[in-house]
Amino acid sequence: ALARAREHGARAARARVLRGLIRERASDPSVNEGRLGAELGMSERSVQKLLRDVGTSFGSELLAARLDWAASALAGRHATRASIARIAFEAGFNSVPTFYRAFRARYGVAPGEARERKDDCS
Repeated sequence: ALARAREHGARAARARVLRGLIRERASDPSVNEGRLGAELGMSERSVQKLLRDVGTSFGSELLAARLDWAASALAGRHATRASIARIAFEAGFNSVPTFYRAFRARYGVAPGEARERKDDCS
């Protein structure tokens, strides 16, 4: 039982580190499981399994990180008054329409509406 508890604790710690790396690198449009896994000495498959075991996925974590950053930028927390398109690209999105759809799906308002209201959207 102690060995299982230690393994669970180690996996949870690795998952926290991995999720932190995803957040740090979210603005890089070319970030992927293989690249981050290599930094941690893990295979792409191991990254996928680790995240699945904690109830998430690489894509979900990456999207959440990018949207959180964009929402914060739209609320004025990044000292930028950049266009919404520029914020989308700086957050790591490759397409403005994709950004708009994802933002509206998560926060229930368009990015422009969030900016006008200075919503943090948290």
